[in-house]
Amino acid sequence: MSKTQQIIVLESPSLRNRTEKITGAVQSCHYCCGSGWFWGGDRMAPEKTDCPMCKGSGKLRPVVTVVWEDVE
Repeated sequence: MSKTQQIIVLESPSLRNRTEKITGAVQSCHYCCGSGWFWGGDRMAPEKTDCPMCKGSGKLRPVVTVVWEDVE
């Protein structure tokens, strides 16, 4: 099975900005397998419960924050 990967290449900033925010591509939620929900409740009254990770959307977007610090 093919797999897509995203790679972040870190390069020191040329400006005084010490914080960067990098947003990745939307991915399918692995917690709920992209369905956005689980069966909850009991056997007599099953009900759909939203996924706690993706809040029912079935998708997630990664956000990475990089903070540049001085080396002493």
